[in-house]
Amino acid sequence: MGIGQSIEGESRDRTDIALPQVQRDLIAAIRAAQPETPTVMFLLNGGMLDIAPEKKTVPAILECFYPGFWGGQAIADTLFGDNHHLGGRMPFTVYPGEYTNQVKMTDMSMTPSASTGSPGRSYRYYTGEPTWPFGFGLSLTNFSLTDASEAEATAAMSCSDWSGAGENFRVEVTNTGKVPGDTVVLAFFHPKAVGDAASLSPVLKQLFGFERVHLMPGESTLVTIKVTPETMQMTRKATGDVVVSPGLYQLEFSDGVSLGFKREVRLTGETALVARFPQYGGVYWGGD
Repeated sequence: MGIGQSIEGESRDRTDIALPQVQRDLIAAIRAAQPETPTVMFLLNGGMLDIAPEKKTVPAILECFYPGFWGGQAIADTLFGDNHHLGGRMPFTVYPGEYTNQVKMTDMSMTPSASTGSPGRSYRYYTGEPTWPFGFGLSLTNFSLTDASEAEATAAMSCSDWSGAGENFRVEVTNTGKVPGDTVVLAFFHPKAVGDAASLSPVLKQLFGFERVHLMPGESTLVTIKVTPETMQMTRKATGDVVVSPGLYQLEFSDGVSLGFKREVRLTGETALVARFPQYGGVYWGGD
């Protein structure tokens, strides 16, 4: 199933993100005819597709995007359980179908707005319930993530400490299944209690680190993700400057499917400037 360049691409903008209705009807008919038969739906598409109805009725879905020359081989290997490196993650948030009626395409704002009814854009700002969240993706095996850090439960850092020392958070990843496989450790931060939060873009969470691992059944490995004050950088709404502000931040370590564990970082001191928004006249935009 899916779409192609006859209905998406340059000069072919879609007005909705749903599957074509004829495909919806076909999928429903296939499931109704053989409701107990294992069924896999392969999606071929470039832009996102809302497949909320199919998510409820189809047992397995493989998002292929436009897979290229070796796509057929990769799809066949996955279908028959021979793809030991299956572990892709959604590179964007897939919104529900009504999203296109909630956000005006002329509104370039990323953040939610009560006045326009926009729920926000991207995983960093979207406040609704996505069809598929950013970072989601299954493997042919299962993994567990546990905290192996030696850092304090709430690590303390100064906003102005640019020495690069920071804290190393260690994630123990274990393949708990019966076949080899890949997973991706994702590290996010969430501003929990930041003093000048009202002046900053209201980030729900922000990816700051990730690492892909390949493990045999029963095998474990340690993934180390470093956190410094610069990790928690945010943007001032009024100026566009990138800053690090004092306050409490929550760290989340997950594999995109389930949460491994949470930690906290408390930044102290005064707000520190990371990068000033480029200004016309004195700063050249882009390039050497």
